[in-house]
Amino acid sequence: MKRIMLFIACMALWGLCNAQKGYHITGNLGQLQQDTFYLVVPNLNGTVNVLGVSILKEGNLEFKGQVPEPVMATIMTSDRQGMIPLMLENTDYSIQIGAESIEVEGGTEQADFNQFNALQREAKKQQQKLQSDMKTAYEDANQMRVQALSGQAQKFMQNMQKRQTEIVKENANTSTAAYIVLTCGLQAPVEQLQELYNLLGEQAKSSVYGRIIAAQLSELGRVAVDKVAPDFTVNSPEGKPISLHGIKAKAKLVDFWASWCGPCRAENPNVIRLYKKYHDKGLEVLGVSL
Repeated sequence: MKRIMLFIACMALWGLCNAQKGYHITGNLGQLQQDTFYLVVPNLNGTVNVLGVSILKEGNLEFKGQVPEPVMATIMTSDRQGMIPLMLENTDYSIQIGAESIEVEGGTEQADFNQFNALQREAKKQQQKLQSDMKTAYEDANQMRVQALSGQAQKFMQNMQKRQTEIVKENANTSTAAYIVLTCGLQAPVEQLQELYNLLGEQAKSSVYGRIIAAQLSELGRVAVDKVAPDFTVNSPEGKPISLHGIKAKAKLVDFWASWCGPCRAENPNVIRLYKKYHDKGLEVLGVSL
């Protein structure tokens, strides 16, 4: 009986020690000149919490600590150069310089985040190529090429969204899945964000990112169909303030666009035609360049 009680006591002690284990990050960054790195967690207001400081020794860095729940963290220099993102949980991490980027290994959350990161790198390469091709097509005044590239861009974005959704489904109960929904879904219509949020498990919904999404969905309810659009004020190119509610019109179209956005540029002529056709009947267009 004493042996059984001793065994139970040892197992309880082992479980307590294991539960209290924190994170341990080690890595080699080669011949980098910067010698001080910081492990930080960003706050919603744009500031950061510094979890640790590491001074490179022969290219090696090390961080130790503990977090209450998995959270997106970044290893960076004081001038924010060479930033290394990682999904931080209480486990061991190793960092090495890879062929195309700095690779981070460690923990199930990081493994999921690595999938997402690889997808983001692929998306960035494709977007850069499409933007370069679109710029060339505009300079050549090749409208057929512009339309074709716009179609390619649309299909590409749909494919990326599909693959992101697959990652969320496969890892639905992780903080990483909630983080992916947060970073990819906040620019989406409220209905699409709600669909992505519904894919998450209860543990993911209760994570810090799941809670942010829930708050965002509540806020987006204010701009749902049939709701009065909230007022906002922007400056014109001449510096004159323009408010949405201050514009006198029977109907208002708010067009958010950017000069580097191929699909936006392709849509500009349609917005102009719409304005010319209905302006005399009370339509105004507020174009907001990003």
